[in-house]
Amino acid sequence: MSLSITVPNGTGYRDVPIAGVVSADGFRANAAIALVDNNGLPVTSLKVSAGGPGAGQAAKNYSGTVTLSGSTQTINLETVTAGKTYFITDIVVTSTNSSAILIGITAGGVTVFQAHANATKGVEALGIETQPYAAAGQVVAIVVPAGSGVVAYNILGVEG
Repeated sequence: MSLSITVPNGTGYRDVPIAGVVSADGFRANAAIALVDNNGLPVTSLKVSAGGPGAGQAAKNYSGTVTLSGSTQTINLETVTAGKTYFITDIVVTSTNSSAILIGITAGGVTVFQAHANATKGVEALGIETQPYAAAGQVVAIVVPAGSGVVAYNILGVEG
């Protein structure tokens, strides 16, 4: 016996096979769902999207580069709108610096995220579960240390 369920796949729907064992009474089954890609190959995870901003929310995405210098630099990204909160959902930072440098994100001058990056290992925090945030009126900034090289950043979030 072959069973399948229909699930969304980003552009439409497709059938996903279900393997199961039917017990002697003919009613119970222990089903295991096999996730497969568009070529029918098994996958260990299925990427999904939470969708766009909800009602009353606005996507706030910041992207840029910073050339490191002889002193720490603070680059203001935004001041959170009155009555709103800015939630950071995704952070990507890379650097051309050969040694690790500490990158920070601040909200109102308080560090809400920090991580090391260098030329061989950047920071990739996508779909953050417990999101750093900034309250109304707070300035959100990225802080890069003194040094040489370039830092590239993408800070994505939702204000609502």
